[in-house]
Amino acid sequence: MWAIICAASVILFPLIGMLIGSKKLNLSYQAGKMIFQEKKDEDAEKQYDSQYKMIRALLGSQTAYGIAEALLILIKSGMIKGGYQPAFMTTSRICAALAAALISLIMTLLMAEKAGKTLIGLASHPENLSGLMNSVTGSQMVTIACVVVLALLYL
Repeated sequence: MWAIICAASVILFPLIGMLIGSKKLNLSYQAGKMIFQEKKDEDAEKQYDSQYKMIRALLGSQTAYGIAEALLILIKSGMIKGGYQPAFMTTSRICAALAAALISLIMTLLMAEKAGKTLIGLASHPENLSGLMNSVTGSQMVTIACVVVLALLYL
């Protein structure tokens, strides 16, 4: 039972974060597009569009990490391979899975918020592309660290 709850949470929390974050990010993207319409700089606008698509893909990857975590939980608890082992789902493992899900949700929302603000700044100053990548990469690294810690706990 706890294996299913933990597996569902590590998938659903990042998915919820991605949906909420995508809406926020889309609003920032639309505001940036208005700035580019005033400037009429087609090269910078194409670069802006490609960065927006890349950030959307990174938001989607947060959910992919959740799926990897869920598979790890289900395999190690015996739900997928057979031979369910309820003793495997100790309190510490349950707490770790739920914490990883919550951290993933928070990092997805933070990533979308930072990227949205940086997208608007990028529309005003296209030369600040590295700031966008730094804000997104930091949130991504925290999520990857959560996946690694959870994997080590489950091994």
